[in-house]
Amino acid sequence: MLEYIHFGSIINYCFKRSQHVEDFNLMLTRKRDAIFETVIIAFIQSVLLAFLLNGLLVGIGPRFWWVNSNILLIDGHYALLTQVAYTLLPVIQPNPLITMGSIFPYVAVWGFFAGYLLPREFAAKNARWLTYLSPTYHFACANAKASNGQIRLPGSNCKAIGYHLTFINPLLLFVIVCISYLKIRNSMRVKANNAELASLRSKPLAVARVGDEDDKAGDEAA
Repeated sequence: MLEYIHFGSIINYCFKRSQHVEDFNLMLTRKRDAIFETVIIAFIQSVLLAFLLNGLLVGIGPRFWWVNSNILLIDGHYALLTQVAYTLLPVIQPNPLITMGSIFPYVAVWGFFAGYLLPREFAAKNARWLTYLSPTYHFACANAKASNGQIRLPGSNCKAIGYHLTFINPLLLFVIVCISYLKIRNSMRVKANNAELASLRSKPLAVARVGDEDDKAGDEAA
């Protein structure tokens, strides 16, 4: 549920990102991507909302929902990275239809290769590595490691908690790599354009004065 609300808001995120790019082109803002501001907004919205929802669940059924404070911090960590990933996704492709279509493989891995709908040992041998790209797998293993034995996943091959916290949202890592590539490519294009412009400026320009051709025509007629 922490990720579905963002998947359903991709159209809204693309619309807002397009408006921001338009403001950047109109020189109304100095930042095109505003990554730092996106993280601040995600912290205010998702983390506080995750804490609030956990508080409501604990208030309804404290014996069932409350494990320890580490689980609450993991929920906030996952909510923060998830909103940052989906909010920055339109930086790569601002078209909402293309964005939603291209994210379908990630959604399939998110659900079917998490290890609970389709156990990992029942999957094809060449596809078992896809489990490590599922955020629900990392989220469940991180909760199991932080629960001090209260949450058990006997059928899952969990690793150290730091590993799962790092890769708890593989989509964010993909978005960061793509944005870094786009920034490097754009900077190389800017340097190439500046070099071409500098070479053009260094070449002398032949400037003809107004009336030179008329004077030449008059001399020939005379």
